Amino acid sequence: MRLTLRTLVGILVVTGVTVGVLGAVGWRYATRRLVVIADPPPTPPGSTGLVFTGPLNVVAGPQWWPGLLLLPATGIVVATAVGTLVWALLTLRSGPWATWLTLASAATATGICVAIATLWLTDERRPAVLVRTEEGSDAGATTTPLTEGLWDREWAPIGLWFPVVGILVALVITAALYGIHLLAQRTSRPRFEPRDNT
Repeated sequence: MRLTLRTLVGILVVTGVTVGVLGAVGWRYATRRLVVIADPPPTPPGSTGLVFTGPLNVVAGPQWWPGLLLLPATGIVVATAVGTLVWALLTLRSGPWATWLTLASAATATGICVAIATLWLTDERRPAVLVRTEEGSDAGATTTPLTEGLWDREWAPIGLWFPVVGILVALVITAALYGIHLLAQRTSRPRFEPRDNT
């Protein structure tokens, strides 16, 4: 069955948006937080951070913006560009193997690109946790910035896992959407009805 450009781009756009949403969730929950003190005490000149001994009260967690909108929007742009480029490069557009090759190549490229965008967002805009010192806590100056804490998660190297997860999710979603597309086409075909010659 021949795969049209419109179908390819449509499948990839849904795939890119889904991978983008998952990337935003990963940015918010799976990456290290930047701890921001709501009421920092005065520090001596030359110090770059604070060390706290005592309780801290979480005032606010990471915000969903900009990841929740930026990454799905990136998925749409990437999917459209990748779909068009793959369509132009791959001339084999008929037959099951050519169709799956086109889909797999486009889905892999989409997953990688959205994962790279997620990594960039993770590096440029680390999700912040706003905390406030409680009564009885003590702060001292340090030359080490307080950039990690509270919910650090060493699940795996993000630089490896984000692209791998992006590729796997993109391939699964693309295959599922194309299967639904094939099923819809088969059920919408008009059935042959014998003519009544009487």
